[in-house]
Amino acid sequence: MRLKAKGKTYEGVDGGYTKAVVDVTVTDSSLEGDVATLEITEDGRLYAPLTAEDVADGAPEYEEYSLPHAVTFAKQPDGAWLLSSDEVDAGSGPTPSTQLTEPGALDDGGGAPDEDTDDDRKERSRSSP
Repeated sequence: MRLKAKGKTYEGVDGGYTKAVVDVTVTDSSLEGDVATLEITEDGRLYAPLTAEDVADGAPEYEEYSLPHAVTFAKQPDGAWLLSSDEVDAGSGPTPSTQLTEPGALDDGGGAPDEDTDDDRKERSRSSP
């Protein structure tokens, strides 16, 4: 629900995106007891709502990103595997717009939004059931 609301907010600011193409590559994996960890890379293209004329005039058709994740799954008593964490490694850059952080936080052009501080990015990027 928060992701949908965030998308609507972006749509109101700059038109949002018309589509996304995302590929996920597993770069490493491990299994220790009832905990499985995958190192993955999320590569995405977010397409802007542009006309063919806009693109011909030099506007970028899409923005591209590559984002490493460490995802952990815990085996449940019924044998199902449940995602227990998704830690994003955004490095020293800003948190990509595809990642939920603080609801309602926007960059109004006045510098980095609060959600892009390095101090708590790693903690915010963790998911819990």
